Parts: sequence; structure tokens; C-alpha cells
Amino acid sequence: MRVQFEAFLDEHRSALNRCLDGLTEEQARRSLVASRTTLLGLVKRETFVERVWFDKAVTCRSRTELGLPATARPGRVAPGGAVAR
Repeated sequence: MRVQFEAFLDEHRSALNRCLDGLTEEQARRSLVASRTTLLGLVKRETFVERVWFDKAVTCRSRTELGLPATARPGRVAPGGAVAR
């Protein structure tokens, strides 16, 4: 099951990366839909999901044990451009 899960994540990452190929940062930040979703926003969300949600679900460790602030909200960009996890 783990091998299938990792293969799924790899394919998902690859698909998202292919969407970004050849785009400038400005283009990646541009919203083309009514929800204001951007490709960069999807990358930030994916980062949160992989680094926090999956780790918590699989290892049952708390955000504190993962070295993450308990109050950070997913997808928020911290000063310097780091994604809150």
C-alpha cells in the first residue's frame, strides 16, 4: 500500500510541475478562475498537505512534534515567501 501511495504522490507532483513548466512567476500567480485559485496556490496547498496532513495522519505526531507552529494556517505565506505548514 505504501508503494502505491508514494507512486500516486510522485505522479501528482509531476502533473503539477508540468503545469508550471515554462511559466514566469507572474503567470503562476495569475488567477484565471472565479475562485481566484492560482497554480502557485495549488503548489502551496500541496506543500502543506504533504508536509503536515500526511505526516500527522501517517505518523500520528502533533504539529509541535513535527517542528511546526500550532497556529499557522495552511497556505499562508510568511514573510520572505515561506509557506506556512
